Amino acid sequence: MAQVKIKHFAIDQIKDSSAVFSGVNAQYHFSSATYKAEGNGTIDGNHNLIFNNIHMVKNNKPTSENE
Repeated sequence: MAQVKIKHFAIDQIKDSSAVFSGVNAQYHFSSATYKAEGNGTIDGNHNLIFNNIHMVKNNKPTSENE
C-alpha cells in the first residue's frame, strides 16, 4: 500500500456548503441549505453619494425553492 505524507496543508476559505473533516470519522446526514438574495440596484450619474441605505430584494420564488 502506498503511503502519502503531507508536509503543509492550508485552507484559505470555507464558503456556503463547504466543510472540513479531519481524523477518523464518518459524516452522517451531513447537509447544507442556503439562500442568499442581495442587491444594491443601479446607481447612475456623476458624483453620487449613498449612505444609510435600506435595500430590499423582491423574491418571486415560492418559499420551498429558496432553500
